[in-house]
Amino acid sequence: MTESPYRLPNEMAAQLQVSPSTLRRWSNEFADYLTGTAGQPSPASGGQASHRRYTDADLQTLLTIKGLLAEGLTYTQVGKRLEALRLRSDFIAATGAAAEDEAGRETALSPSVRESTPIAPVVTVLADTLHTVAEGQQLLLGSQQANRDLLTVVLQDNFSLKEESARLRDRMLE
Repeated sequence: MTESPYRLPNEMAAQLQVSPSTLRRWSNEFADYLTGTAGQPSPASGGQASHRRYTDADLQTLLTIKGLLAEGLTYTQVGKRLEALRLRSDFIAATGAAAEDEAGRETALSPSVRESTPIAPVVTVLADTLHTVAEGQQLLLGSQQANRDLLTVVLQDNFSLKEESARLRDRMLE
């Protein structure tokens, strides 16, 4: 028996390490960049709602979306980036040009157009790692600021104590 080319939403959510509701929200928000079975499934016969089904191309697109959102982009910015990637891949396909830029490196094509490659999960892991490092740096900066604020309070208290000590000494001398 051959394996189905489609993945169920729970499978896809597990692969992306997101909740099914997040996957559904991404599927609705970025339906234009997914296949018809994933983005906006057409009703089944009898008027019943159809279930979402995801392809390998949808997986690549959703991995790209996850990475872009992890970088801090808004949904609007992610949509613009996906559109730019789609336009670029359409241009390359229309002109018959190779998918390499001037330096000979592979260009980022729209995941819904490009064949599935093992590079996309690596890019996602790298993006997640960079995001984690950036969060760590933000926490460190926040901690440093809190330490500076605390040091400022200690110095102010020290000066206040010195002034009070000087006044007390003056009163004792009188």
